[in-house]
Amino acid sequence: MIRRTAVLAALAVVSGVFVAAAPAATAAADTNYALPGLGYSDMAVAAAQGRLFISGNDNKILVRSLDGAPVTSLAPMAGARGLTLSADGGTLYAALSANDAIAAYDTTTLVETARYATGAQTCPSDVAIIGTALWFGYGCGSGSWAHRVGVVDLAAEPPAVTLAKTDPTFYAGVWVVAAGDRLLVTGKGSSPTTLYSYPVTGTTLGTPATMQFGGASDIAVTPDNLRVIVPPGPSYSQPIYNVADLSNAGSFSSNHPYPNSALAANGYLVSGVRASGDPDIRIYRESDGAPVRTYELGAGYYTLIEHGLASTPDLSVLYAVSEYWDGTGRNTHTLHVRHDPTRIPTAFTLSKPATMKVGTAYTLTGTLSAGAGKVVHVKRSSKYGTVTLANRTTGSGGSFAITDKVAKRGAYTYTLSFAGDSTYAASTKAFAMTVRGLTPALSMITNATIYNHLATARVLARLGPTYTNRTVTITAKPLDRTGRTLVSAKVDSNGYLRTTHTLYWKTTYTASFAGDDVYEPRKVTRTVRVYAAVSQTLSGYYATSNGYRLYRRTADPVVSATARPSTHGCFAMTAQRYTSGAWRTVSTASCVGIGGSDEAVGVLTGDPMVGVPYRIRSTFTGNSYLAAKATAYQYLRFT
Repeated sequence: MIRRTAVLAALAVVSGVFVAAAPAATAAADTNYALPGLGYSDMAVAAAQGRLFISGNDNKILVRSLDGAPVTSLAPMAGARGLTLSADGGTLYAALSANDAIAAYDTTTLVETARYATGAQTCPSDVAIIGTALWFGYGCGSGSWAHRVGVVDLAAEPPAVTLAKTDPTFYAGVWVVAAGDRLLVTGKGSSPTTLYSYPVTGTTLGTPATMQFGGASDIAVTPDNLRVIVPPGPSYSQPIYNVADLSNAGSFSSNHPYPNSALAANGYLVSGVRASGDPDIRIYRESDGAPVRTYELGAGYYTLIEHGLASTPDLSVLYAVSEYWDGTGRNTHTLHVRHDPTRIPTAFTLSKPATMKVGTAYTLTGTLSAGAGKVVHVKRSSKYGTVTLANRTTGSGGSFAITDKVAKRGAYTYTLSFAGDSTYAASTKAFAMTVRGLTPALSMITNATIYNHLATARVLARLGPTYTNRTVTITAKPLDRTGRTLVSAKVDSNGYLRTTHTLYWKTTYTASFAGDDVYEPRKVTRTVRVYAAVSQTLSGYYATSNGYRLYRRTADPVVSATARPSTHGCFAMTAQRYTSGAWRTVSTASCVGIGGSDEAVGVLTGDPMVGVPYRIRSTFTGNSYLAAKATAYQYLRFT
């Protein structure tokens, strides 16, 4: 492969306004990969073999898939720099500056098939192949005029290396780029510099065309080998020259200073700039120079590195390497993989109704940003499987509708796909949503709403029609206690499930149905109250007679009341006297507290009437645990 090649026809000076398109999913996912090591030199794409090669990272060659995923690495610690490919992409040639050699690798097997020594202290840094002549730029160090061009004659047996094939020398390094039967040569990292276009015959260089300019950050040759693009650094345009005589062939506006990378492929020019906060990559259409798309590789300190672009020949995949300054003096590098860069990104929207229910048709409404007349492929997937639905064709504004109905509840995912066309990129988007099931009939009753302490409650649950599940679970949870399952079983033929439970204090019963493929889960509850178990005793009397406790007139009856279980509530106490044919209240205490002994104690004081019947009752006033409950009256007389 000739480095940086593509088809470009007549090129004109262009400037324009980019219309930024929202990012969207493409046929393959755009991805970023952190690259190991701190260096970067070159990229080469062997598309037919499915390989992307990246040199300079830790002085080795990284091997990636066309999607950018790591595969392996080659030539560890060999100082790998410039890369180029044979015409069929089957052989990768790599300049190994640390080994004073050029290596050849089979791009399918990744086996090194040959190594050509270039001579001690030559430090080859770039390579280009024309026919059977393997040209290379060489020279050690970046601060001397010792960089020149050599050649390996691959047709010789054994292959012969010749140095100093060019008269000019270069200060900081040499670019060598093949353009058909001409070799382009210029200096790296120096300004001004001269671009040379040499005619090549075998391993012989003819008289070159020359052009002096400010400096070269990259060199990109069009696939027809007729034009060359040289990013000039501090400029707002990408100048283009005719390869044969280096005459001006127009330019493309980068609309930003410091263009540092260029790429021509499949009728497009890709311009890269060293920008922070602005798009790093701008793509132009060759036929009319119109801007097509931009990419921002990363905000802040992410910038496109010099000579940092590559692509598949059809420009279906674009590769860019950025560098990021982390604030400590270290520059880290990232490989950015972008699919379908020349097609307008597309995106889906999809809206659902407020409710979606089993057995009822619902309509989803969506849009595709590619506009009307586009075919949308629809799949519905769930735990029940995947179903391909009928394609939809978009209407006005890219709108479409999907009317659907499902027989089972649960999570469904609708995946929408657009295959793309010559103008718009493919996209796929999945939308998750939930279809509700039917609500099952579930009820529960108890044989009472309030019970005596330690009484037995009878609990009855009933389940209506369901799809497959007929199991109901009944649990009991006393207040502030851990709940427990009383029964979990299938209901009988009439839908009933019965159980019993001994009550301690306030308890909530829950009947639960876990749901099935059609019916939703459901719970119903019923809370019952429990009376306190209360008792009352009188003390201080000297005898009993006919159910009356007898007290001396000078004695004060002591009333003691208890409530079980203990919940530290209080009692109301009432004393009555029978006069004029009726019981009449003579003394009350609204809340006699239960102390540490769980007993409430009251004393009836005053000047009682002798021989008149009295009676006393204590009432537990109730709390969140137990319902109110009164003791029986106890009767007394004073003598």
